[in-house]
Amino acid sequence: MRRAPLLLAVALAGVTGCAALQLGGESEPEVRLEMGLDALAERDFTRAQRHLEWVYRNYWQEPVGQQALLVLVSAELDPRNTTRRLWASADMAARLLGIPQAPRWMDPIGESMYLLALELGANEDRLDRALAALDSAQSLPKYTGPSIPMQMDAIRTERDSLQVKVELLESQREQLDKELKEKTAELERIRKTVRG
Repeated sequence: MRRAPLLLAVALAGVTGCAALQLGGESEPEVRLEMGLDALAERDFTRAQRHLEWVYRNYWQEPVGQQALLVLVSAELDPRNTTRRLWASADMAARLLGIPQAPRWMDPIGESMYLLALELGANEDRLDRALAALDSAQSLPKYTGPSIPMQMDAIRTERDSLQVKVELLESQREQLDKELKEKTAELERIRKTVRG
């Protein structure tokens, strides 16, 4: 007879647990998503990340988890986020693109966010983290100068800038030549008139 109260207690605990997950008609992931969005509105990126990551990790196959992931990527790209991680935004955008259950309309958004993260320097951010981890693991000499690709980029930029200056100087020279010819012709006309 003792089993009946025990079963009743287990059943009540299950109902209570379900009720705890249902808050005002909304389930816990939806509430946590709203809490993350509220934190973002207050520019509390750390608290927003905590809520949104929980929703994504636990419900990634459901729309609420995919929405949380989309908002997370956006928060990591936000220039107002002083702790933003460009490498994380690229990784999360790639995860979004890899969810087969995600609706098709998320694909172009995920692709754009992924490419934007790369354009902003996600790969360099990732490389810096890897180098810092490697440096902390072993004592390696430090190179403080610019890398060859960086030097090449600087040379290309300087070359392009000089090309623009050369084109501007050539244009100015042509204009001066034209004005000189006009003035010379005018002087010749005046001389002829004076001699005339």
